[in-house]
Amino acid sequence: MNITIKRISAYIIDYIFIVLLITLISQIRFLNPNYDEYVSAYNDYYDYYEEILDNNISIIDTKEFKIAYYNLDKYSISISISSIIVYLLYFVGFQKWNNYQTLGKKVFNIKISSKSNNISWGKLTIRSIILYNIFFEILSILALFIFKENNYLYVNIAISIIASIVFYINVFMIILSKKHLGLHDIICKTEIKEV
Repeated sequence: MNITIKRISAYIIDYIFIVLLITLISQIRFLNPNYDEYVSAYNDYYDYYEEILDNNISIIDTKEFKIAYYNLDKYSISISISSIIVYLLYFVGFQKWNNYQTLGKKVFNIKISSKSNNISWGKLTIRSIILYNIFFEILSILALFIFKENNYLYVNIAISIIASIVFYINVFMIILSKKHLGLHDIICKTEIKEV
């Protein structure tokens, strides 16, 4: 099996595992003190979302939609912070402790490698921040505190677009480059090798 296919398959397994873990953590009440407000904000947002799906796109410019969008993110901030922590614990801590392998990498017999054979905590952290768009998640959280409802929607959409562009550039770099290195690999001087 091609290393790129193994790498993408490992990523999918890890992503499913992380999403399940974050979903379970988000249900723990003391980790999500605004759970009731979040459910209410989600219901409000979902009503507007259904209208958008019914081709009422002009609703996006209404003050009510912007408030619903803002409140959804505001009341899910503890989930966002928990997600960042889980990503870092798994892709930095667990990977360092587990011979530079995640569960997905272990299934496909691949691991992170470096010429020095010892990848520092810093490199693993920077690698994860780039690869999993953690930087942009942090920017979105900060935007909640900096911008009001009216501007937050547009700022957060811009952050999401930039994050998506970076993600797809990274994926295409892995698929199309000779050594199958992503932006995170180039910056941290790492690569994925078969075990």
